[in-house]
Amino acid sequence: MSKSLTYFSTVEEVSSTSDEDLREGFGFLSPDTVVNYVMELRKKLRLTEEAKEAAEREVERLRRLVKDKEASTSAVPNLTYTGYSQEPGSSNQASNSLDNNKINNLHFVKLLPGIEIHATFLFKKGTEKFNLNLMSEKDSQKFYTFHLDFRPYPLGNVIVMNTNPAKSWEREIRAELPQLVNGRMYNVTVLCEDKQFRVKINDNYIENTFPYRYPLQDVAVIKLNHGSLGNKWVSLTWQPTKATQNPPSSAEVVKEAASCDSPPINNSINLDTKLQPGMKISARAFFKKGTKKFTIKNSR
Repeated sequence: MSKSLTYFSTVEEVSSTSDEDLREGFGFLSPDTVVNYVMELRKKLRLTEEAKEAAEREVERLRRLVKDKEASTSAVPNLTYTGYSQEPGSSNQASNSLDNNKINNLHFVKLLPGIEIHATFLFKKGTEKFNLNLMSEKDSQKFYTFHLDFRPYPLGNVIVMNTNPAKSWEREIRAELPQLVNGRMYNVTVLCEDKQFRVKINDNYIENTFPYRYPLQDVAVIKLNHGSLGNKWVSLTWQPTKATQNPPSSAEVVKEAASCDSPPINNSINLDTKLQPGMKISARAFFKKGTKKFTIKNSR
């Protein structure tokens, strides 16, 4: 043996030494002491190997997380919040950062017949359910005026529609949910008609409608539940239908600068016609770096 073993010998030195040389190296010790020392060193070696394997598994898990994150963000190219009406100063706005790419709830909505709600979700296989909800408030209690619940396989590939005043579910109406493909995005449209909701997925209407059980104009919040396993809603808007965007009583007033070098347009425009649901105000701005803020306001 080239080197005697001692209590200061490393794990590698002990583990690579034969039993004969091991006993010779520790000849000055009793056999029991030698055996105990060897067992302790080998235990440390096993723990070291297990820690290494655990670290490798953790690295692989983090690599999968990064890969899944890259795949999900590339599949959702535009996460911009596009609510048709949002209360000024409200903090309930969607984020389009990579760390928070789920759309938040939409507050201060004002629904009327002729309004369309558009939402897009990214489907992930394995999620049990996800839903879109129109919420009203009665006696300081919020409830679902319209609960649109998507239940993919294995829960039956079904859409369940219902209401729950006083936290008690009423009679549900069901429709078939088309077969969803993992990783694809789907567009959902809820049309607010004269007496009912009509739902469309991509370009196809589901077979059943849902009647208004409570006043449509009482809806104040559109609430989203995203589901699990990466399933999520990625956009949410509400706006008049194309048929009601230009009502007969609307008036068009145009003020436009001749070019980007021209002076700004006047501060105000006097309208001869009162604003009504379905009318649209459009404005364009020429942005200059360094400006603190610029606004457009409606006033009486």
